[in-house]
Amino acid sequence: MTTVIFEYNGKSKEVPINEIKSVNDVADAYAKLGLKSKKSIKKRLYYTLPNGKYHSFLSNKNHKYAVASVSKDTVLGFCYTDDYAKAKTTAANWTNKFNNAKEGFRRFVVVDVQEVE
Repeated sequence: MTTVIFEYNGKSKEVPINEIKSVNDVADAYAKLGLKSKKSIKKRLYYTLPNGKYHSFLSNKNHKYAVASVSKDTVLGFCYTDDYAKAKTTAANWTNKFNNAKEGFRRFVVVDVQEVE
């Protein structure tokens, strides 16, 4: 029986040639040896700001929340996270920071981030 020997980082693995049907089989063999060959899949996520503006972006992380200002000239949110408590705390901290006449009395809220289907 003919085999193919995969080598990586001082390790080797033999696979019978009739078991290799596609490039994915080769990638799996190298993955078992410790090589990351598959790229992470990015998803397009979006959210709508309190002023009605829409923003979308690509990410390979599982963001669920963003923090944004309720101001009418806001164009972008920040502090993307999957932890609601962290987003809520960040929004409260930024609201307190900008709650004065010098900074313009801005209020920050948590907005939901969703995946584009």
